[in-house]
Amino acid sequence: IPNGLGLVWACWAAVRLIREGIRLTPTVHLVAAVLFLWTVRPPIAVVEGICLAIGFWWAAFRWRRGRVVSVVALAVIWAATVVLPGRAGVAPGRFWLTKVEGQLDQLRSMQRGTASSTGSSYYLYDESSEIRGRTLDQALRAIGKGWAYYLLAPFPWHVSTRLQVAAMPEMLLWYVLLLCGGVGGWVLCRRRPAETLVLLLTLVILTTLMALSTGNIGVAFRHRGILVPLYLVFSAAGIGWLSRVGSRRRDASAL
Repeated sequence: IPNGLGLVWACWAAVRLIREGIRLTPTVHLVAAVLFLWTVRPPIAVVEGICLAIGFWWAAFRWRRGRVVSVVALAVIWAATVVLPGRAGVAPGRFWLTKVEGQLDQLRSMQRGTASSTGSSYYLYDESSEIRGRTLDQALRAIGKGWAYYLLAPFPWHVSTRLQVAAMPEMLLWYVLLLCGGVGGWVLCRRRPAETLVLLLTLVILTTLMALSTGNIGVAFRHRGILVPLYLVFSAAGIGWLSRVGSRRRDASAL
């Protein structure tokens, strides 16, 4: 209820500001968007906040006067991640490793839950004796397979149900869009690196979280739709660049 009331108040305040002709800076819009995400999905808000902070740091570091701010921000991060855990009597490396492994254990439990359901299931994590209990090593070995299933499944060479056959036209189009997205990512990184870094980091982190927590092709197919709009940003940039290059070549050949 408090989150809902806060969201209603924020919408009302935004409408009043717009009616009075007051323009807000992009930073205020970004902060408001992160707060809105916090009311809906706190983990995603944390991820997006971290990505925005890295993007701001990158932009400030490229600006000569902003390098001092960048150094101060890095000092604060270093103090929070190294000094404070050390004063608490905990080794900084072990402290953060325990936190990360706790989150990875939750993702592994979710992956096992979806893989235990009926249908086209798959397991990502290696349960062999030499790696059992080493959560971080298991996650690192599972990332590649998880990304492949999350982004590419159902595979055209391994179709086992009618629903997968029906999904093939969409999957073929999706593969083309992914290739265009790779081109678009390269173009955007060259033209607007700071903004692209924020979006790219968000996409990589969320895709990794989704990939490590999914164990069923149907679930991966449905959950992929959550991140499709972000992928299409890069695909659109790639298609636009390829179309401009093609038109230039046609004009040059016509001459």
